[in-house]
Parts: sequence; structure tokens; C-alpha cells
Amino acid sequence: MIETNSTCRMLFNGGLTINPDGRILLCCASTQKELAHISDIDNLNEFYNSSLLNEIREIMKSGSLPEDWCFSCIKWRENGERAAIDDWVKREIKWNQDDVEYHIINFLEFAPSNMCNQNCAMCGSVYSSKWIEWDNDALEDGLTFRFKEKHQYVTNFHNEVWSMNDKDLQKIYDVLPNVKRINLKGGEPFADKRNYDLIRYCMKLKNPPIISSTTNFSSIPNEIMDLICDYPKFRMGVSIDGTDKVYEWVRGASYKQTIDNCHTYMKRSGNERLVATATPTIYTLYSLDDYMLEMKSLGFKRMQFMSCTSPKYVSVEAEENIENYNEKYKRFLASYNEVDIINPENLYKRKYDVSIKKSHVRDWIEFMNKKRGFDIRDHVLELSKF
Repeated sequence: MIETNSTCRMLFNGGLTINPDGRILLCCASTQKELAHISDIDNLNEFYNSSLLNEIREIMKSGSLPEDWCFSCIKWRENGERAAIDDWVKREIKWNQDDVEYHIINFLEFAPSNMCNQNCAMCGSVYSSKWIEWDNDALEDGLTFRFKEKHQYVTNFHNEVWSMNDKDLQKIYDVLPNVKRINLKGGEPFADKRNYDLIRYCMKLKNPPIISSTTNFSSIPNEIMDLICDYPKFRMGVSIDGTDKVYEWVRGASYKQTIDNCHTYMKRSGNERLVATATPTIYTLYSLDDYMLEMKSLGFKRMQFMSCTSPKYVSVEAEENIENYNEKYKRFLASYNEVDIINPENLYKRKYDVSIKKSHVRDWIEFMNKKRGFDIRDHVLELSKF
């Protein structure tokens, strides 16, 4: 079978994404519409070959991406940006030339729960159990825009601790012997100790899969530190947004402790390829060059930049002079060496979104200031205009 512009590897030699609320998605970029819920199916491989998935495959074979499912990639391509189908999907999943009748899951991205130990400013209760109480507080404070924003995936679907039961978790284990790559999602992947057991199980497989995980590294028990250092195919990313007090405001954890844990992992694993992953927001936009210089000085050899478009009121696209910062970081990257940058375009291809209300940006800053106990504007003066 010939690969075309509309045949996504996720469907033909890949697998599925299972969100921290149990929803099965086509991929992590297809967040607005679920295929099913893990509790409603009996077998993941059988579901991967269901009439629904085969129907999507046929649409792709005919030369189109289905709008209901692939809206993100369609939009990214229309905007001239790198779409998931063209970018990380091709990096992680090989194309299968055979037009097989029965597709085996080779890739699995999942979280067994939304358990987390942080309340990041750009997150919510779908992805963090720590946000449940604060989401309720936000509603009591009258921040109803957080719950009504169109296509808002963070808070309006789930507002409770969710965890796979043993029966659903067994469905994951049933397909692991054939899986070549696992992306452990969160929540915080290491806050759920069942992931420890899963890593141990994979170690014993004849062909252990590559396991990728992005942790906040704010608190790592020795037990999991030993596991991830000993696992032969572990790929680690650490979420670090900003430095010092900016980091602590955005993520609610000790910056020093996080960096110390990174250095411990680097030393014990001999892995200098630990990836520092940042999601630029309106809070970190103004100092990303200083951030990159510090990550380099701390010994990081790889960095990755994600795109935060929802919720809109934390996005860099709230900055009306975003083009100035696009140019600033283009120039900076031209002389920034010795560090491999993944998705650098997320530093210089953003656009001002006139629909973002400054009052929402301001109200969210005030809410988070109250929760953190200090004012982010004392450390990011540019935020005062909001």
C-alpha cells in the first residue's frame, strides 16, 4: 500500500490514545470527539479493527482526512504549520507497505488515571486530579468563562478523580506483547504506582517496547527512579515552563527540586538526552530566550516546544504584539547552538487572536495569584497590561 498525504500512520500501523478520563481518541490531537470509552469495549485490537475505524481508513484511502476526526491536522495544514500527521506521527510510527486486513496495535498512548501532583496554570481537572478543588473554586469565584469556552477540553468534561479499574487496565496488558512504543500520559505518570508495575511487566517481555513519558519531575520516589534508569528503552521528557519564580507560579512546585531531580536522573542513567519540554504561555512568552540559555547551562542537550491553544486565555496568542516576539526568537535561534530543538516553530509561528478577551487573561492571573500566594506580575512586568 502506498502512503499518501491523507493516510495517517496512526490508523495503518499505529494505535490509539486513551485519555486520563478513559475516552479513546484517534490520537492526542483529536480531542473534541471520542471513538469510545475504555469501559465500553472488550478488546483493544478488536476495536482497532472495528467498522468505525475501518470507515475512517477508507476515507483516508480515498484521498481525504475526515473533518470530524482530523480537524487539528486539517487546520494546521491550512495555516502552513506542521501537522501531527506529518510530524511526530511519522517520527514515532513506521509505514507498513502491506495493505493488511487485520491491523495490530503497535503504538499505545494512554494514562490509567488523571492523578497528578501539580496544578499547572494552563491545565484542568481532566488532566490533573489536583485541579478538581480549584476548578470548583474558580466556578465559585464567578469565572464561568472557564467552563463555557467553545471547544474547551480542559474543564468542562470531567471534574472528578478518574482511574481505570482492573478490568479495563487488563485490556492494556492484553495488547502489550505486540506494542513497539508506549507513550505514558498523565496526569503525572509517576503519581500512579500502577505505571511502576507496567514498566516491570514490559521489562520481562521478549521485545520490550520503547516507553516514552513526560514527567514534571517535581517529586520522584527512589522506586520509580530505579525503574526508569534500569529500563533499557526509556525515553524521558521533563516539563519545565520558565525558571525560578515564574516556573513556580506556572507549575506550583519547587524549581530547585525539579532541577535537582533532573540532574540525579542524568547522573544515574548516563542519559544526557533528557528532553526539557516547554509549553509557551502568556506567562513565559517574554523570557523564552533567557529560559533556553538556562536550560543549556543546566546541561540539557534537547528541548521541545509544545503549542498551547486552549484555554485561550493562557495562550501566547493573547499578546497583540506577538509578531515582535516571533522575530525575537527567530533571531535568537539563529545563534543558539549545542542544543537540539524539537518543534522550534512553536516559538515563532504564533498569531494574535483578537477573540481572546483581555478580561479573561486578567481574571485568570488574579485567580492564580491568589492560589500561589504571590503576583506573577512582580516577575513578568509585561503582564501588567492585562
